[in-house]
Amino acid sequence: MHFELKFGSPPAPTFEKFDPAIGVDGYCAAIRKYLIPDSTPDTFSFAALPLESRTYCKGSIFSRVRRIRNEKLETLLKNPLAVSDFFPPASETVQTRAGRFNAVGERTLYLADHAFVALKECEIQPGEHFLFSYFVLKTDMHFVYAPPESSKYTKLINSLLKSKDESFYPVITRIYNEYLKYDTHHGIAYDSVKVIEKFNDAKWGEISSVTNLAMDEDKLPAAYLQVGWLAQCDEHYRPHYLKMLLPDIKKKKRLTTLTYHHNKSRFMAEHNKVEQRVAQLRNTTISSIKRNNYEQVNTTPFKLLHQI
Repeated sequence: MHFELKFGSPPAPTFEKFDPAIGVDGYCAAIRKYLIPDSTPDTFSFAALPLESRTYCKGSIFSRVRRIRNEKLETLLKNPLAVSDFFPPASETVQTRAGRFNAVGERTLYLADHAFVALKECEIQPGEHFLFSYFVLKTDMHFVYAPPESSKYTKLINSLLKSKDESFYPVITRIYNEYLKYDTHHGIAYDSVKVIEKFNDAKWGEISSVTNLAMDEDKLPAAYLQVGWLAQCDEHYRPHYLKMLLPDIKKKKRLTTLTYHHNKSRFMAEHNKVEQRVAQLRNTTISSIKRNNYEQVNTTPFKLLHQI
C-alpha cells in the first residue's frame, strides 16, 4: 500500500563524495527526511518503498573472491586450507574491516553472479594472488533489491548503495539495517559498482550479470563451498590456478588439495569435472525457474522506525 506524501520531499542528498561536515548522522537524517518528510515526534507516519524481493533457487551458484596479502601467500602455498578460509574470517580470528554492508567486526558473505564481477569488486590486479570459489545455495533464498527506476525513493537508495566513495560505507550499512533488512530475507542484492550492465570484455566476452549478493552473518549456513582455488591474476585478467581445493567427503571442514605443478593431468581432470558440475547446477537452476519450482516470500515485510 502506498501513501501519498502531503507536502512533497525536500531536495535529495547526493553521494558522489562524502562530506565530513555532514557526517554519517547528517546523511542518514537527510535520507530519512527525504523518505518521510512529514514525520514529527508527535505523529505516526506511514510510507511504502517499492522494493523488489528476488528469489534465488536452491542450487544456484555464485562466485566469490578473497584478496591475499603478500605476507600470507607463502603460508597458503605451503599449508592446506580449511573451508572456513573461503568464508569471512571469524571474529575471534581476525577482525573484519568495514564493507559496503557490514560494520567493522561483522561477518557478511559477499557473492557475485559472475566471476569477472567478483574479481573487479575486489579490485584484483594482474599479478596479484587471490582465493576464488564457487558457493551454492542450500535452499531457496530471498534478497531485497532497490530498483533504480521504480521510484525517486528507490533511485535515491540505489545511488547510495552504488557510491564509489568508501567513506559512505557506514551510511550504507546503517540505511540497510534500518530500511532494507528483514527477517524474511537473507540479505540484499545490488548491482556491481565496478562493472556496468552488458559490459563486454576482450577476454571474458559480454558479462551476463552484474548482480552481487550480501548475506547476513546468521544466514551464512544457507550457502556451502562447492570448490575453491588459489590463483594468480594473469595479464589478460583471468585466473591462473595454482591449487584446487575440494571439500573432503569424509571431513567436511577440511579440503582435499591438488597442486597444478605436482600433478597437471589429475589437476586438469578434476578441474574439468568441476566445470561440468557448475554447468549442470546452472542448467538445473534455469529449469527450476522455468517450472516455477521455488518458494517465494509469502508475506509483506515491514519495519517500525524510531523517531530521530
